[in-house]
Amino acid sequence: MLRKLTNMDKKKRTPPLPFNTGQFSRIVHKIVESDHWFLRRYFLPFFLSAAFVFIPVSSLTYATNPGESGSRDSMGKAPVVLNIVPEKSGFECVACVVWFVCLTVRMSVTEGEFQTIPTNVSGNSKGFMTICTDSLETINGQVAEKIKRTYLETEKYPEIGFSLNDLRGEQDSVLLTQRNRFKASGTLKLHGVEKEIVFYPEIFLDGDVIEFKGETVVRLTEFNIKIPRFMVLKVKDEISIRFNVAWDYSPLIRNVSVEVVQ
Repeated sequence: MLRKLTNMDKKKRTPPLPFNTGQFSRIVHKIVESDHWFLRRYFLPFFLSAAFVFIPVSSLTYATNPGESGSRDSMGKAPVVLNIVPEKSGFECVACVVWFVCLTVRMSVTEGEFQTIPTNVSGNSKGFMTICTDSLETINGQVAEKIKRTYLETEKYPEIGFSLNDLRGEQDSVLLTQRNRFKASGTLKLHGVEKEIVFYPEIFLDGDVIEFKGETVVRLTEFNIKIPRFMVLKVKDEISIRFNVAWDYSPLIRNVSVEVVQ
């Protein structure tokens, strides 16, 4: 019963052929055997000429657009969803106090998804991730608590969100299994403010995870965050965000043999 249902579903999903060759043969046969000289002498050549034009054009249309658009890429590959690996992912925010002193804080990723087409990542990728502001740590516990309570206001804004809107490789077609530098753009939501950012991560396969590594710079004032001050020292407005995000690639490795480009 299950096999019959599967076959029926396949028939429903399969688009009709552009031209029925059996019908074409029957039409020609009827015209040839017809008693009307007009059909044999004038209509038959016209019908055959039109058919030789129609069949190649309709076949080309069928080949280039065999199914529904929007759910697959131009090569017919369906996108896959990779889940984030929190224990292998993290963020470092580095803020300079004076030219020889920097303050570094770390935060953890709680959840995230990366949707892409492994056979062509460039232009076919979306995703999101969520960072818990309460996970912020630094070498000094009191400093960490002050940053969370006074500047990030973690009780009011418990999460930092990022949505990946576009991912482009240096080449037109980039495989997920290649080590390459990309241009990424997305929406960063921090302290209740959303802002479009652009950065250039390096993406590569490491064992059973896909890693995103890179760095970008943001201004605290653009997200309505007060400039932190510790004693007489004031942190600079620009902070550097270094990230290393890992996505679980093991389901694809088990099903597909891939060659990793180091």
